[in-house]
Amino acid sequence: GILTYPVTGLSTSTVYYVRVRAISGSCVSAASSTLTVSTLCNATSIPWTENFDSYTTVGSGSATASTAIVPPCWINVPGSSGFAFTMHNAAGNTYNDPSSAPNYLTVYYPTTSASVIWTPMVNLTAGVSYDFKFKWAGDSYSGWVGNVIYNSSPNTAGATTLGSFVTSGTTTTNAYIPVSYTFIPSITGPYTIGMSVLSATTAPYYMGFD
Repeated sequence: GILTYPVTGLSTSTVYYVRVRAISGSCVSAASSTLTVSTLCNATSIPWTENFDSYTTVGSGSATASTAIVPPCWINVPGSSGFAFTMHNAAGNTYNDPSSAPNYLTVYYPTTSASVIWTPMVNLTAGVSYDFKFKWAGDSYSGWVGNVIYNSSPNTAGATTLGSFVTSGTTTTNAYIPVSYTFIPSITGPYTIGMSVLSATTAPYYMGFD
């Protein structure tokens, strides 16, 4: 039969490696293969910030769901062709650079369905005004469509749109543009904010966030 055993004292949003073996008196079996598990993420409190610079491993090129690397507790939803957000550095991208070195977040253009990156859940109080701020850079091409949404779960269904930070007719540059949205949640609880990016044409290449 299947046996379960509670494990206590684990940290949230942490990767653990598990192996098991059978012990009966003086008989001890060989260890099983290693199982990798991650503990769940708790909603964090504000103020909250992330500049991606504390991470030593980043993705490369036109990242897909299997090759993208994002910080713990971020939810990465790939768009068309599987393109996803990933942490990057200046050495890996000729179209834009980090606003603060060494790392930033980039996404390769999705053309038919948007790529969305969701922040970790944050605890918010109903009726209180909050600001969400970030900086973005383009690649000297037009065709980008970028929206910011928020929801009580990392899901576009039922999400509220905070605003659009770039439209398809805008010729972007690789200079960072600061964006700020103010919103007031109607219900107290955890929320996540999503940055949704789509290419209306096949011209753009990379967008950067920091």
